[in-house]
Amino acid sequence: MSGLLPSFLHWRPERDRVLEKMRPPSCRRIRLGRFPRGIDNIRIDVALDRELVNAAAAAVKVVLLEDVQRHFWKQPLKAPDVQSIDVFRDAYVKTSRVVIDQARAAASPQRVQLYQIAVFRLLLELVDRALLALREELSNASAHPSRRESGQSLELHERIVALTRYAREIRYRAASDILREAMRLEDSTLRRTRKSILGVSWPTGRQMLDNPVLALGGRGSADDFAAHFPLVLYQDARARQLVSCIYSVCDDWLPDGVGVPQTAGRGAAVDRSRGGQGGVPGSAETEQSVLALIAEEERERFVPHAFDNAPAVADLLGGLDPEWPNPGPWEERRMGREQKRRVKALRSCLRRAGLLADVRASYLLQGLYPSLGLRGASELVYEYLCGRLARRELAKRLNALPGVGNAAELIKRIDGYVKQKSVRDSRGGLRLLVQCAHDSVQYRYQLKLAWWMFARMDEVRLLFDEREIEMSRANGLLQEFSESAQGLAAGECAVGHVVIKADVRGSSRMTAKMRERNLNPAAYFSRNLYDPINALLKDFGAEKVFVEGDAVILAILQHASGDRLAVARACGLAQRILGVVDRKNAESQRLGLPLLELGIGIAYSEELPTYLYDEGRKIMISPAINRADRLSSCGEGLREVFEQQGEARRGVEVVVPLRDERDRGGNGEALERYNVNGIELDYAAFVQLGQELNLRRLELDGERGYFHVGRYPDLHGNAHLLVVRDAPVRSWVGNRLLEEVGGGRRFHEVVTDAKLRALIQGLAAKRG
Repeated sequence: MSGLLPSFLHWRPERDRVLEKMRPPSCRRIRLGRFPRGIDNIRIDVALDRELVNAAAAAVKVVLLEDVQRHFWKQPLKAPDVQSIDVFRDAYVKTSRVVIDQARAAASPQRVQLYQIAVFRLLLELVDRALLALREELSNASAHPSRRESGQSLELHERIVALTRYAREIRYRAASDILREAMRLEDSTLRRTRKSILGVSWPTGRQMLDNPVLALGGRGSADDFAAHFPLVLYQDARARQLVSCIYSVCDDWLPDGVGVPQTAGRGAAVDRSRGGQGGVPGSAETEQSVLALIAEEERERFVPHAFDNAPAVADLLGGLDPEWPNPGPWEERRMGREQKRRVKALRSCLRRAGLLADVRASYLLQGLYPSLGLRGASELVYEYLCGRLARRELAKRLNALPGVGNAAELIKRIDGYVKQKSVRDSRGGLRLLVQCAHDSVQYRYQLKLAWWMFARMDEVRLLFDEREIEMSRANGLLQEFSESAQGLAAGECAVGHVVIKADVRGSSRMTAKMRERNLNPAAYFSRNLYDPINALLKDFGAEKVFVEGDAVILAILQHASGDRLAVARACGLAQRILGVVDRKNAESQRLGLPLLELGIGIAYSEELPTYLYDEGRKIMISPAINRADRLSSCGEGLREVFEQQGEARRGVEVVVPLRDERDRGGNGEALERYNVNGIELDYAAFVQLGQELNLRRLELDGERGYFHVGRYPDLHGNAHLLVVRDAPVRSWVGNRLLEEVGGGRRFHEVVTDAKLRALIQGLAAKRG
């Protein structure tokens, strides 16, 4: 160990005993794994309340403009625009309370975490957008002919120069101000609300949110960095040497895996280039510092440790009180001697690394620089205090800065301050090193927290475009944080869907016949088929998926809350569609036109459909569409067999085609369907129907299979009878239909024949 005597010559406290008194900082892990990836398959889609977004944008614009005018353009002070800030506060509190209620309803504190991360990302992005917009506004104004003629062009040019020169400082000030407004609300009203409703004040650790590194955008400008941390830490190389020295005198107490990387900058970096939105400004620079100061094993843990606790590290080295060294919580008389020895070893390590003067200059700068009235000169003054910049050179560079009138007078003030605050006293000098250890550990921990926070922000994709929001919502991927979406969190989301496919047959013959008679087939189909079907959709809560050639595909979503009657209503809608075709066929018969024929299939899927968008058109992707397509089909060869055997009728039959009689008992080939103005349910839809309705099972003499009878209400509350036939699959060999069961399989048909429905209804009434 650098600078220390061999361990057998002195006393030192045991590692476990030391760590027992050094508690890691309290920090809740951010867990976003339960949220699905969005439509880009990479990030989590988030839509914030539109009122909050607009209020935040207006507040950021006001904050930025006031900061620039007051501190960088030196314009006369105006009354602050408190109205925009108040509107932002109200919108933030209102939306936050909605999110807290959502989190309680869903038993998911992670919703609050995701919301806070999304809002902080929004605020940081809005600062950068506002800064860019202000620069473009000034550029456009300066180029306008009227500005040139009035002599304002020079003034605007000077403002643009200031905006460019001090871009990092302006961004930091605006980001700090708007984040401070958010934290005031988080610390007061919202903290108490979360505690009372969720039982936890900070689902996201307070230190994760209230972190100067977020506003700095990484290291930020040297002036702003020095307001929070010793400037010796500003350059990663020096910071790495400094932290290495601190940890070298504590290495026998460090937790496993904690330390500085053996090679600076080595390790796997987070990919921030994926997806529609790039990384949050400052995330890449923060990551660069993290890779230089924090070992890979420690980075991967995402868990604070004892040496992230800056006050505890300071106590370990004697504390920050004037009475130094103080044994602190270890209450061991020999501890003071050990603390003094370790800090002296730290001083020796820093001297060998050439950092001792940098440490002293950093703390002189913190007390001196704010009183000098300079901007953008902290590194110059720091280098002068370190002894690396000559007096004449400092004067030359200060004179080149805007607003500096007398550099010699400034240097005289600097020298006077240094003389007054001399740190040559050994005891005071050692206490200063403890302060440096505290601040370095604090910086390292806040850097790590910011890196974790930036990484979580990069997992969020903020959606503002209505088309993208609708696409993500339709696919069940959108995380909405708004008052209008509160019902969705309470159970209004879709949990399944039904697809209804109506396969229209005979349309080609009808089209040809109408053209022969100089009639318009498009108008006929629209008026007599598609428009009446569209009129039915609202009564059953259905939506049109698409019209494909001679087929109409519809869908009904099954929601988590409510009556959950999607399949029952799909059956009722299918019956009404057949009724429309029957009425139009009667009209066609009077006109001497061919008759239309339908085959309808209904398939259920216990999951959300997937939606794509093609030039604004929503396109459903679902395996239920393919199943409904098969159910609605009618094989031509099978139809001929039914007609030959005199079994052709209105309805559905399903058979198993067999190659020859020897294969009767086998599984056969793919099922074949006869579906003429009939409705077939797939098995999943039939099972779901049994969960939706209280079905009674009945048998009717002379009919194959048995029947299930029930009633369901449409969206207007009108009750409708529903009869489903449950029949065995028959075998088909050559040109014969056999009564033998085809492999024990069954099919399910919604009965539409009026006479058969009347018989079943009468039988059900007799049996009570």
